[in-house]
Amino acid sequence: METDAMLDCLGDDYMAIVAPCFPATNRIICGGYMLVNGIPLHKTNIAIDPKCPVTTSDVAKIFRNQSQYPVESMDISDLMQGSSYIAGRLTDMKEKGVRTVTFDCITQEDLDLIGDAVIESGLKIIAVDPGVFTATMARKLIKPKEDTVASRILAVVGSVNPNAKTQMEQLWLSQKTNSVMVDTGLLMKSNEDREKEIGRVTEEILAAADSYQVSTVCGNGIYPENRIDFSGYMKKHNCTLEKHMYNAHKAHMEYIEIRSESRSGFNLTEDELRQLNSVISPLLKNGQSLHHIMVNNADSISCCEKTAYVYINNNLFDARNIDMPRVVRFRPRKKKSVEPKVDKKCRIGRTYDDFKEFQKINPSLPVVELD
Repeated sequence: METDAMLDCLGDDYMAIVAPCFPATNRIICGGYMLVNGIPLHKTNIAIDPKCPVTTSDVAKIFRNQSQYPVESMDISDLMQGSSYIAGRLTDMKEKGVRTVTFDCITQEDLDLIGDAVIESGLKIIAVDPGVFTATMARKLIKPKEDTVASRILAVVGSVNPNAKTQMEQLWLSQKTNSVMVDTGLLMKSNEDREKEIGRVTEEILAAADSYQVSTVCGNGIYPENRIDFSGYMKKHNCTLEKHMYNAHKAHMEYIEIRSESRSGFNLTEDELRQLNSVISPLLKNGQSLHHIMVNNADSISCCEKTAYVYINNNLFDARNIDMPRVVRFRPRKKKSVEPKVDKKCRIGRTYDDFKEFQKINPSLPVVELD
């Protein structure tokens, strides 16, 4: 995971601040869950990543599943306490060994608040975000030339999702950046080529560090034509690892279909059906009643009378309902709708009058309405 790699490289003094909000594209985090245009992340096309498909919208859970370090989160209720409270919590988490903190963030104001809290805490951090929080921190930390400090921002992007390409292109257009592309093919080719490519990228970033406040490092796989086909490398290194994409919705629908199929149809073999049909159908067509047939041929019929009616009604036999004069005269029974019984005691203490009385007793408590 890229975040762990950065933490490993920078040392124990650094903490990862995860604020993946992008208000301009309706990408927000609320209650710990990422929503894109109001839809949970795992139900959008963003989740269909060729390398790391997303199966949950819980941001903290995504990081816990991939990180070796402790992960904590702060939600809207924490942001409502102000930047000093957030800064204090960040300091406490750092002392307890937490290396990654995820934040709820819905608007630019939330990102500004998180940025102010990070600066107030004095912690060394890396920003994990689609670029907006990084730009917010740059705006707050990078001062005009007459009062400048040696602050630089390095954005490292490893995603190959189409949305990552759109977001990076927007960053490149809106900011003066030094953009360096990594040839991911060389990273896989050999140890020598990998070290040489890493050295090239490092030299280009350092060489332009004095001229640019913001530098970006992206794998060239961000463009579809440059993506690597890993099948060749798997064969070369005798790698038998297969990757499978799990789609929760598809798996659930397959489960429902299998469950339905296992309970549908008739518990009857073709030989049994043929034998029952040879006994029952000719006698029914001769005008005998099914009850009379069942009584006089009990040794040859392996089912009960009710089951035989079901088989005939579902056209499993040559004989049909029309061959039974009384059956065709009957009308289908009407099913009575039964209203669910509600225990009136469940309403005790839960009426609107009880709510107004509670407000009088507790006037300082806030009131929140949820739909």
